[in-house]
Amino acid sequence: MRTGGFELRKWASNQPDLLSHIPPSDVQMSCSFDKEEPSFIKVLGLKWCPKSDEFTYSFNPVDRQCTKRNILSEISRIYDPIGFISPVILLAKCLLQKLWESNISWDETPSTEILQVWNRYKSELSQLAGIRIPRRVISDNISCMELHGFCDASQTGYAAVIYFRTINDSGQVSTFLVTAKCKVAPLKIVSLPRLELCAAVLLADLLTFVTTTYADYLCFNSIYAWSDSTVVLAWLAASPHKWKTFVANRVSHIQGKVSNTSWRYVPSSDNPADCASRGLTASQLLEHKIWWRGPNFLQHCNRDVWPAQPHLEMCESVYSEEKQTSLHVSLEEDIICDLLHKFSSIRKIQRILAYVLRFFLKSKDSLQSKTSFISSSEMRKSLIYIIRHVQRKTFSDIIDKILSNALLPKPFRKLAPFLDSEGLVRVGGRLNNSNFTYDVKHPILLPKSHRLTDLIIEWIHQANLHPGLKTLHCLILQQFWIHLHEVLYTNV
Repeated sequence: MRTGGFELRKWASNQPDLLSHIPPSDVQMSCSFDKEEPSFIKVLGLKWCPKSDEFTYSFNPVDRQCTKRNILSEISRIYDPIGFISPVILLAKCLLQKLWESNISWDETPSTEILQVWNRYKSELSQLAGIRIPRRVISDNISCMELHGFCDASQTGYAAVIYFRTINDSGQVSTFLVTAKCKVAPLKIVSLPRLELCAAVLLADLLTFVTTTYADYLCFNSIYAWSDSTVVLAWLAASPHKWKTFVANRVSHIQGKVSNTSWRYVPSSDNPADCASRGLTASQLLEHKIWWRGPNFLQHCNRDVWPAQPHLEMCESVYSEEKQTSLHVSLEEDIICDLLHKFSSIRKIQRILAYVLRFFLKSKDSLQSKTSFISSSEMRKSLIYIIRHVQRKTFSDIIDKILSNALLPKPFRKLAPFLDSEGLVRVGGRLNNSNFTYDVKHPILLPKSHRLTDLIIEWIHQANLHPGLKTLHCLILQQFWIHLHEVLYTNV
């Protein structure tokens, strides 16, 4: 960097020998390792003591009027990027949530209840200075390195916290708080099992972040994810498709990041994430040993003292999120088929269906035309509806293959059938660049030996004054293609 003109300054170290060769002007501060009072350096918003190699916090409240703006300003000064004081931060987030619920202006004084909560909270923030967090969390001669994550939720919020658990060559076990994260519960009422599942999502994301961050430096022998909710553990043990959308999406997200075998049950009394999901004051956090070192069972080398894993029974809370599968059997009659066999004229069937469709459209839109006669467009729409219905019945396999771009059966391959914008099956072919009309280039495919086909042939035959077979064939091909048509027309 020096070759580029970038001179590194503000050097600091917990080893004074490393600073002896650096000019005093480039040192962050004159670090004295002999004074009783430690000297601190601000690093990424935290205070670091080089002598003890520890992080700490400090908060000096400003005495000013209590308004929504000033309370938010004071809370924003509590900087906790790693999450060491997440239980304290959660109380601040809950207070902000209440401020927003009160719907007051920025410079308005909150209610007496909120002021009491804020004053009590602020009065204890100075005790954060008593927190000491070691920077170095990895000891020497480690034979086993484990990652343990805990999650929990309450109606107040939900949280996740992660610890390193190391075992050295002599069998000594050490645990260290690595990171934590908390969120307030949404204002919309959500069931506690669902909040517990949100906490599990938070833990899965946090575990992924930690493993990715330390991927080049540490190799974890085991990764454990702990929850005190047997309902969530039962959801995670099953396939996501079994549950309703809310649960299914989150279970799928978790299973994509954390193996099912990593999840274990922990009693609420041993869950360090419990305090972060409910919130603690600064004085309470200082005395909360389980938060700083994790549960007692992690301190033992023997895993037999770890919590016993319960049998995950399908209780009512688990069943409540199970997707309900229903089988609907339709006994509805085929009205189009009945019309085709009841009447001998396709034009009459078109008019009947046109009135039905008009009634259906009028029931949806009162501004529809109130004319009594059937228009040509209505006649065309009814014919398209009839043909489309028949094609769905007779060419269902062909339509499925067209939609999936599958290989068609031999009789249909040369026709190159396709679905047009109205859902009709039409014949492809090589006339696409010709000057013929669209119906001539791509005639509608009709089934052989079907009542609809017979009625259409009879209609074209009568409309054109009973022409001969060859002429009739040419007239039909201007609109329709009858599959295997060689044996037709003889009964007209």
